[in-house]
Parts: sequence; structure tokens; C-alpha cells
Amino acid sequence: SMDYALTRETKFRVGYRKDFIDSYFTNFVGFNVVDARLSTSVNDDLNLAAGYSIRFEGYDGAIVRSDIVNRADLVASYSFAKWSSA
Repeated sequence: SMDYALTRETKFRVGYRKDFIDSYFTNFVGFNVVDARLSTSVNDDLNLAAGYSIRFEGYDGAIVRSDIVNRADLVASYSFAKWSSA
């Protein structure tokens, strides 16, 4: 994957992975995954991130098929550290 700092607070990551794993109902599954993520710090306490990936799966063996898996996520995190210290 490759990371880019668009600004000091905003980062962008894009990646690609090709691999294969054993499958319990056929010989193996080969896959290619392309993903991207954008994350930013709104202030010292609030962080936001959004990501998307697409995975192309190819099963080979007794069963032959192809699948496409899409995944998207949004994440917000807030740090309560200032409030929790005594």
C-alpha cells in the first residue's frame, strides 16, 4: 500500500494485494483486493475515516466460481483523555 499526506491532518492510503488461501469446499481461492482509505483529524480529539475495498475471488477445484465482495466503512473516534484525568 501507499500512503499520502494530503495535509498535516489528512491522509490517504491506497493498496493492492494478491494472494490465495485454502478453501474447505474446493482446492483454493485466489483473490485480488484493491482498497482506499481517507482519514482526517478534525481537532485534537475527533478523528474521522472512510474506507472502501473491492475483493475479486476466484475458486478453483471441484467447484469453480467467481465472487466480488465490496466493503465500505465509516469510523469516528473521540478522545476523552482530557476529561478523564484528575
